[in-house]
Parts: sequence; C-alpha cells; structure tokens
Amino acid sequence: MELILIGASANIEQELGIELHPVNEIKDTAEILNDLRMRKSRHPIEPLFTGEWR
Repeated sequence: MELILIGASANIEQELGIELHPVNEIKDTAEILNDLRMRKSRHPIEPLFTGEWR
C-alpha cells in the first residue's frame, strides 16, 4: 500500500471543482488506522492530530 499526499491551495473545492465533505474525528473515534489497515498498538495516532512526527 502506498499513500501519496498532494498539496493544494486553501480553497481546494474551487481549485479542483469538487465538493468535499470533511469529517472531524477525535482520537477515540478516528478510523484512519482502520482505513489504512494499521494497528494502533504498532502505529501511534498522536502525530495525525498534532502534525509532529518523531
């Protein structure tokens, strides 16, 4: 599995011509690790919320 991050402007909906429906998640309900098939015990989720990788 590969993950590619692509930067965009602050107004991505206008730039790409699509409508996004963001969902704010908190640590307790975040499903990002399930979506990526990663285990919380092996992969900390704190960096996903702080933006700081160790």
